[in-house]
Amino acid sequence: MANIIKKPSHECTTYLFLKLKGVSDYLVDADTHERMLSAGRAISAFTENYVLGKNGYEIEVNRKYDVDINNMVRKTIKHFVGKEKEVKQMLQKLGAELSLEIIPYLCADSEYPNPILSMDKDIIAFLYQSGTELDIDYYII
Repeated sequence: MANIIKKPSHECTTYLFLKLKGVSDYLVDADTHERMLSAGRAISAFTENYVLGKNGYEIEVNRKYDVDINNMVRKTIKHFVGKEKEVKQMLQKLGAELSLEIIPYLCADSEYPNPILSMDKDIIAFLYQSGTELDIDYYII
């Protein structure tokens, strides 16, 4: 009996990342600490699904892979859609930057369809209206 080896599928993670402008990755003083706490309070007005990482807040992390990455992104941004003006005001008030992080892992020899990485118009509109950057870091494995 021959062993059937299934080729790996692709993976992807999407999340929003909030980083305070002018904050060192290595030095956290009292002012920076207070700014980070303020950022957490501001984010909680939109969602409770966020964690403080080394450099900022990871918000609405989604690891449930969908070949159409737009579906993953929509789950990530769902609590912010329709509130673009408020998001932009929050970023200005905090002196922060927000980015939509998309991190696909593409398996070179996968038998599965390649992911759709181009953004749909509604997502592009959200990014523009909210002042959110788009960052795609893909890895071929």
